[in-house]
Amino acid sequence: MVNTRCGATRASSARSRGAKPKVFGCYNVFSGYYNYSCFESRRFVVTSDTRSSAYWFEMVDYDMETAKAMLETRRYLYVGFMCHQVIEKSLKGFLAGGNPDGAIPYIHNLTRLADLCGFYPQLDDSGKDTLDILDPLNIEARYPTSKDNLAKSLSRERCEEILQRTERLAKWIRLKSIPSSSNT
Repeated sequence: MVNTRCGATRASSARSRGAKPKVFGCYNVFSGYYNYSCFESRRFVVTSDTRSSAYWFEMVDYDMETAKAMLETRRYLYVGFMCHQVIEKSLKGFLAGGNPDGAIPYIHNLTRLADLCGFYPQLDDSGKDTLDILDPLNIEARYPTSKDNLAKSLSRERCEEILQRTERLAKWIRLKSIPSSSNT
């Protein structure tokens, strides 16, 4: 048996027989393409890595450092993209901590993820504004239909503000994910 990156397994001989690779996650390391057919009936990714909130929050720290590195190298489009990743992974880390079966929604919409976490109503206006700022940066950075216009709107000052907002919100989410005896 050979592991795919998403944690699913398949027999290595299946490929030589022309059979479709058996993939339960989104990335097939044998073909190098993303397989979304596995989410037709249930849009959840379940892998051994993502069941732990520690996994997600480790990625949050890494992505935050990457966003800062992108700021220093003046790659402003990717500052926004990485900030989106920081909040998305923070929210998924929160969900992983409260979900014993490890099912994490396969979505990228930050407002929807915050709602699934149950604390969107608890966010102040600044937190909600941060989600609104970051949501389009995920798609635009990956599929930049108007890359030049977006890049022009992301100055160093704007990216520094986005980084500060992202750090505040990520810290708030991480604190929410820590179990407390008072259940707050």
